[in-house]
Amino acid sequence: MIRRYLSNRDFQNPINQFRHVYATFGAEDPKGVTRFMFRVTALYMAAMGLVVFTPLSRLFFGAAMGLEGDVLVQTLRVTRVLLLLPLLIMIRNLYHGKMMVRRKTTAMAVAALLRVGAIALVARFLLVAGWLNAMSGAVVLVIGFVAETLVVRQSTRR
Repeated sequence: MIRRYLSNRDFQNPINQFRHVYATFGAEDPKGVTRFMFRVTALYMAAMGLVVFTPLSRLFFGAAMGLEGDVLVQTLRVTRVLLLLPLLIMIRNLYHGKMMVRRKTTAMAVAALLRVGAIALVARFLLVAGWLNAMSGAVVLVIGFVAETLVVRQSTRR
């Protein structure tokens, strides 16, 4: 049961809900909500970092998820790169929340399409070059979210 739950959930899902926090409370206290979002994300990333950069990784990924050998090693390497995603998603969702408060959300859709397009384009390039693997795939996801975050950031500044 726990293995199925852990393997079917994205570890950034809790952070992904922050756009709703900002949309609900950001108009009243934007600095307070932003501070809250950064603090929770920092705590979340610290907990995740504790798991993937300490012997707890073997307990969590090995015992709880049943990974071993090269799969465990690769999973830890990739997860360490993916630790950037909660921060990127929180920042993106901060801008999403601002757009939702202003009721100007078209850029959210455009940026999401750009993210998917950037991921597909870079992954395709890496595949053709023979460089697509678990680690480069993780980097591709980070690149996609960076692109999306930059677009929504620019949109909220206009």
